Amino acid sequence: MGDRIDTSPSGPSPTDALRRAALDAPADRVGPVCATEIARRLGADLVELRLIDRAGRTLRAVGTSGTSAAPRPRRDGDLRPGVVHRDRDRADVALAARGVVHGVLTVHGATGTTDELLVDLAEQTALLLVQASRITDLVELRRRSTSYSVSAEFGWQLLPPTSVVSDRVRLAAAIEPAPRVASDLFDWSIDGDRVWVAVVDARGRSLSAALPAALTITALRHARRAGLSLADQVSLADQVVHDHWRGRAEVAATVLSVDLDADRAEVVRAGEEPPVLLLRRGGAGGRVWEPGLPIHEALGCFERSSYRAGSVEVLAGDALLVVSAGGPGVRDAAGRAFGGEATGASFGAAEGLAGLPHALIESWREHGGGELARDATAVVVDRRA
Repeated sequence: MGDRIDTSPSGPSPTDALRRAALDAPADRVGPVCATEIARRLGADLVELRLIDRAGRTLRAVGTSGTSAAPRPRRDGDLRPGVVHRDRDRADVALAARGVVHGVLTVHGATGTTDELLVDLAEQTALLLVQASRITDLVELRRRSTSYSVSAEFGWQLLPPTSVVSDRVRLAAAIEPAPRVASDLFDWSIDGDRVWVAVVDARGRSLSAALPAALTITALRHARRAGLSLADQVSLADQVVHDHWRGRAEVAATVLSVDLDADRAEVVRAGEEPPVLLLRRGGAGGRVWEPGLPIHEALGCFERSSYRAGSVEVLAGDALLVVSAGGPGVRDAAGRAFGGEATGASFGAAEGLAGLPHALIESWREHGGGELARDATAVVVDRRA
């Protein structure tokens, strides 16, 4: 085991020492430096840092205090912020900050270390890695197992984190195929008692779909930040897409605004996307149904379209599921679509909703023989309080 360094009041705390070591190192070395510094401060035999890959299926090494670490399967039980999982001389804790889980910190041999210190070190490491990723490509590349298309490179730069947890709501998303995604994008923002979510699906493939999808997300963000109502946000995005492509681009969109204090969500559905599904928990399971919501034409089709928001009651404990057409529409060898009914059944039967988007993606992939013919997205809004 490594030599322990004095952490008495006269010396720096382990988290302060970690921060200083990482900030003094080049951005491309932050992962290995953090792993080595944690091992040194805790007297651990080995420290490994892994990030969730873009497909959400594996944890890939971004730094280790020993030899390079092999990828390992993602387990949702390891990815709960603030929870330490111990197994003999090994401890796993999520690399999480501000409710966003980036990966896992694994410490071997430091059995006397408190859970509180491990959580603090994991949080500090997550923040340092996020900061470094804005300066070097190496952090992002550690999350990839294959090369990406230009459209996927474009899209992933626009996406928010694929999961976030606050005291009142949990958001989780998955999008596939990660290395080639083009037509699908999602967005969200948690603003106090208000949660905004958007899922867009542009017609076409490659950059012909990626560009209108990206412009739609950008226009929706602009309108949201300008303080427009939900319906006006969608109307502005529609105008922007039409003004640029003059009807040659078509984007389906589902846009939500959840008022947590009023127990109410506004929803605008544009285009023939699968329905929004609501899960109401109770007893031994939950009931899933499709709220009646108006459906409007897709964005970009006409010079000026009118959009109206529908209203849905969303109580504490409820959850909403939004998916793009590529998932329920996937067909097996016999030509049978997976369908919305099977998607809803998976939603209602899920034991934990944090991993549901990835589980749905895997179900769609299996139904299609391992491949998705088009982009597929699943987003869950899980209201906690």
